Amino acid sequence: MTNNIDPNKIDKMIADLKENSQENILSANFYKVIESGKKILNLSDQINYTKGKIEADNILGKTYFHICDYETAQMYFLRSLKEAEKSNDKKGISFALNNVGIVLFRLRNFTKALEYYNRSLELKMDTDDLTSISTSYNNIGLVYNNLNDPKQALDYFLMSLKIDKETDNKPAISRALNNIGIVYKKLNDNDRSLKSFNQSYQISKNLNDKKGIATALSNLSTHYLEAGNINQAIEKARDGISIATLINSKNHLLHFYHVISEAYEKSNSFQKALEYFKKYSELSDKIFSEDSNQKLIEMQTKYETEKKEKEFEIYRLKNEELSKINETKDKLFRIIHHDLLNPFSAIQTTSELINSYYGSISEDKMRKYIQMILESSTRVTKLMNNLFEWAKTQSGLIKINAEEVDLNNLINQNIDVLNVNIENKNIKVDNLIDINLKAYADVNLLDTVIRNVLSNAVKFTFPGGEIQFFTKETDDAILLSVVDSGMGIAKENLDKIFSAGSNLSTEGTANEKGTGLGLILSKEFMQLNNGDISVESELGKGSKFIIEIPKYAET
Repeated sequence: MTNNIDPNKIDKMIADLKENSQENILSANFYKVIESGKKILNLSDQINYTKGKIEADNILGKTYFHICDYETAQMYFLRSLKEAEKSNDKKGISFALNNVGIVLFRLRNFTKALEYYNRSLELKMDTDDLTSISTSYNNIGLVYNNLNDPKQALDYFLMSLKIDKETDNKPAISRALNNIGIVYKKLNDNDRSLKSFNQSYQISKNLNDKKGIATALSNLSTHYLEAGNINQAIEKARDGISIATLINSKNHLLHFYHVISEAYEKSNSFQKALEYFKKYSELSDKIFSEDSNQKLIEMQTKYETEKKEKEFEIYRLKNEELSKINETKDKLFRIIHHDLLNPFSAIQTTSELINSYYGSISEDKMRKYIQMILESSTRVTKLMNNLFEWAKTQSGLIKINAEEVDLNNLINQNIDVLNVNIENKNIKVDNLIDINLKAYADVNLLDTVIRNVLSNAVKFTFPGGEIQFFTKETDDAILLSVVDSGMGIAKENLDKIFSAGSNLSTEGTANEKGTGLGLILSKEFMQLNNGDISVESELGKGSKFIIEIPKYAET
């Protein structure tokens, strides 16, 4: 069933809900918005549609915020923030951060609200969404005003108003004028304050913006109350109650009850003052219950703790990755210094000898010098090839083309390639595997692994010694063993021969030099082939390398 859910259908549902949500809330039909929001959230969860989840969480959060259920509102806003962070949706993150800040502000946690508002604004500044930037300026201004920094608050409100006028956003202009009026009042400029409130009220009234009207009436009623104009204060507050009831704004209602109670008290109408104080107290208890606040704090703490743990885990993983990169880099430098410098030095020194004493060098010595140059340059070529192959494994450039491989044939080819070295040390090599045995791997990588392991065995086998190839089969793999009668490996070095950071390179039984990379490459190549390579050895008793190769294609 879930496969039939179309994300486009969810997007259409979101658009319709946004279009009608304000009307439903104004009609006190907020439960319709909640019902539709939860339906969208459920459908989005079923198909893991991130955009749908973020949008639904925000709609639900704003609706619960409107009816002053701050605990539930914050739960949805934090859910939205987590979803946006998981998908690195910067726009979604900025909006969610702003919404979380709004709840914190309403609960008078101004310092924490400012932190979230600033994080939101930082993301918005990389966009051309002027309306959203204006909202952030406005919210930050409100925080500074409540932190008793009216001059800083006024700066932010004026920046917000400037953008609102540029974009001709009349509801936002009304909002900014309201807040500017509040600051002027705090700065004891009552004339400018009243003028700003009245301008805001008139704009909202012309727009029939009931929320804007309620906010302007809230500020006007407070202004008249503090100025001692009791009748005007009560009149504005009563008008405000009608609007707040119509749009189901409990926060505005709370303010108007308080203003009327204070006004009646100042006029010595104590019975009426008590009546409205009871309304104020009952509504206040309903909105700001201690249990609800505690749950909000717990949710907030949980989100921030999880965020810090996630950031620490990312930091730890980056450090581990950096350590591996540095380990690889140090290994490369050691190889270049020890294994590349020596053959180049030998080539340079021998060439200088030939150049200086060319006419007086005997034919036997000349042949010897040429042989030395040849061996050194061969070693340099081998090292550079290994370095190139290893670099490709580190950067992920190697592509695996697995196919059926004739193991017997591949081993015989490598015995032929290394035949000169084998004959020089009079080593007997026996290929004891079934001629019809097939494995499944990238033939080029497996070829390199077999050649490296055989070359290693020849290097450490004493003259006149023996090397054997044989196999053992499991249900899904072939275990190819390469056994030599050589010098063996010390116990403390067994874990180092496949490690990039070990710099383990030992001379062979005939003083052969190595790069220390062959077996490291072999390990990485086999892991790329869904196989592995391991070693069993004891000093003085030879070694057994076991190459694990898939028997079938991976399904």
